Amino acid sequence: MRGQRAKPLRYLVYVSDLKVQMLLDQIGEPTRRRIAAELKLDFKLISLTLNGPIADGRQREQSQIAKLAVVEDYIRRNQDVGDLTSARGYIAADAELDWMPLDDETVLFCGYAGKLLIVLGGSVSHLMGRPAAHARLGSHPHTIRAAVLGGPNASPGDLGRSLQTAAQAVYSTPQPVRFLAQAISRGPLDGNSQDEYLLATPLFVEVIDEF
Repeated sequence: MRGQRAKPLRYLVYVSDLKVQMLLDQIGEPTRRRIAAELKLDFKLISLTLNGPIADGRQREQSQIAKLAVVEDYIRRNQDVGDLTSARGYIAADAELDWMPLDDETVLFCGYAGKLLIVLGGSVSHLMGRPAAHARLGSHPHTIRAAVLGGPNASPGDLGRSLQTAAQAVYSTPQPVRFLAQAISRGPLDGNSQDEYLLATPLFVEVIDEF
């Protein structure tokens, strides 16, 4: 309708359905209904089970976006959500990141904010358009570290330096994105530098316009 601003469209590239559903299940139905009404979402979409029979792919996508919207809104209102200066908890930020599967389980999103190296590690099967895998362990801290360090038996060594090496392989054509993630660790890239890394695992990553 002319004179009303349209609701922004979302271009999601990564969503952790498992985390979204787990968090959604912990939000009471009255609260879910209230948030859905405020966001003008169809509550039926929030009630669908993504692993069950769904009419079509479009309905699945609409349900996924609706569930994520409710969970994101709840987190932003009720949790302490930090920014790129945070070392723990939820982090929400806009950044220029590039992404690439590092192995069969883990995808890395990498980019820089000044002297801070941002690395988000998640499950490859949570990339939009990828088939769901039976075991989605790519976002677990030990799996991310194993992928970055070159295997589960590799010496931890300097995680910062290893993340920097991995980022060099990933980072080529960054795009502006928005993400909500949980911090895993933060530290120096190496012992002789003031530069830092932030390692986190995302709930979602979406492409946005230039910020």
